Amino acid sequence: MRILLSGGGTAGSVTPLLAVAQHVTTTTDIDAVWLGTYRGPERKLVTAQSIRFVPIFSGKLRRYFSLRNFVDPFLIVLGFLQSLYVIRHFNPDVVVSAGGFVSVPVAVAAFVLRKKILIHQLDITKGLANRLMTPLADRITVSYTASLEDFPESKVVYTGTPVRQELFAGDRDRGVQAFGIDPQMPVLLVWGGGTGSLYLNKVVIAALPELLLDMQVIHITGAGKSVPPIAIKENQDRYHQFEFIVEELPNVLAVADLVVCRAGMGTLTEIAALGKAAIVVPIPGTQQEANAKFFFERQGVIMGSQEQLSAQQFAQEVRELMDDADARHFLSTKVATLYADNAAERLAVEILALGATQQA
Repeated sequence: MRILLSGGGTAGSVTPLLAVAQHVTTTTDIDAVWLGTYRGPERKLVTAQSIRFVPIFSGKLRRYFSLRNFVDPFLIVLGFLQSLYVIRHFNPDVVVSAGGFVSVPVAVAAFVLRKKILIHQLDITKGLANRLMTPLADRITVSYTASLEDFPESKVVYTGTPVRQELFAGDRDRGVQAFGIDPQMPVLLVWGGGTGSLYLNKVVIAALPELLLDMQVIHITGAGKSVPPIAIKENQDRYHQFEFIVEELPNVLAVADLVVCRAGMGTLTEIAALGKAAIVVPIPGTQQEANAKFFFERQGVIMGSQEQLSAQQFAQEVRELMDDADARHFLSTKVATLYADNAAERLAVEILALGATQQA
């Protein structure tokens, strides 16, 4: 069976599909190709799984004024033509997406060529890309049952969101050794997702002098977003900054006692799968706010507000939670209940069923 996967620009729409691709390839003879962006973080993630990666042009439909609005329609058309070429020659049995604007021209091309299409709804609320692809899709899967009502009943099914198996293989001792961590001192992981977060980067840099008094910090800034830690005058050996981590990410998560992150559903699902205590700071005005609220209302995370969180408040909240082992254990236990551990199998069943229909 041939499967074409698409997604990118951020890691959120990539990692769940990589997880299901891992599951499918262990049970079925699969030939897979991935269509993604030229500059997003997905190329490293996809090629690390030995999946063929083909970049295409991608544009974004913004609902606000930007000079890019005059250029992006042409990029979308180019992406559509590239998708037509790849789909016609690769001839997939099913095309799979987890959202993201790079997937829209792919889905349109697949629809034109009468290929089966499955889209996965990662976030709690439906974004514009999935709104555009819903009429084209043969099957729609969702991360949580709360999203079922947003799609046609005849198309939608709950599966949960899968997590890459290598994340479960993380080892604290290997993390301690790889990053020069003091095993007797707690570790904070600041993780802005696949593309990083300029806001989190600025806040954590400003808060470092206070944070490093009694903890170590691993800071993943995002590719091209490294920040000079000019605020550090003491305890510099307790701060570890990286732009992007792939192979060592499982060990980073294993060594972290507390995680501060954005609220993309891909990240939140991985936090839930590993039962990590976390403070989440969603990007204002995006689907991340609904994701964070969903987890917060179920007591799985502490939710912060970007508009109200200063460096001083950030340091205070982190230190208070790091000092409260019982609170972190409570968060860990609650967030773990929000992970569907058979999501990869459920999603794989839907993909393979669609592919079999195409073959028939």
